[in-house]
Amino acid sequence: MDLKPEKEKEIVNNYAEFAQASTGDPNESPYYLGRSLYKYTACGPWTVFILDEPLLKDKFNPDELYYEDKQAGDCDLANHIIGVKVGSIVEGSDVEIGPETLMFPFEMEKFWEAVEEVNDQASFYWERDNSSWFLLFHPDHSQYHVKACWGDWEWNFGDEKDQPPEEVKQAVIKWIDEENYCFQHYEEPEVIPNAPEGWTLCEFINDGIY
Repeated sequence: MDLKPEKEKEIVNNYAEFAQASTGDPNESPYYLGRSLYKYTACGPWTVFILDEPLLKDKFNPDELYYEDKQAGDCDLANHIIGVKVGSIVEGSDVEIGPETLMFPFEMEKFWEAVEEVNDQASFYWERDNSSWFLLFHPDHSQYHVKACWGDWEWNFGDEKDQPPEEVKQAVIKWIDEENYCFQHYEEPEVIPNAPEGWTLCEFINDGIY
């Protein structure tokens, strides 16, 4: 099942119309709609459906149906949905995004804009909090900026005209990724094993980048 992420001008007045506009099936359950949004959006957003009365007595918010609640597979409960919230918890971070809230009726364009906003914010914080930043030094070269993020490396912030030697890149990757070296002193450059003489690396806290 695929979502339909077009920025449609269509106005949806209830859950059935929302499910139809989102998935092509007006009878799709809240669980599968929310699961599809989670699966097909990069940030993996959560979805909460707002109910017209507090029907879930065992919950802290009995008038909110989380898409992974066991009751979210109950299509009869979908008749009580009057709005939707979208947000995200950023993996590897304490940041929570949203929620963005829409109450029926609303334009589907507004819904996809809300999803995009959540995704953009979550992507920003994920990269910020899951990246390591380094300064690469050599007395006969300029200073290079290096970013490592889960095995992806960016050298001098993508400046293809000003790159460190390939053998130095490989020595850094081997040292950090393969040998799992953990820096203890942010302020002190350390000699890179197996690199040509004179090359050092210093990790720094990335708050200054943002």
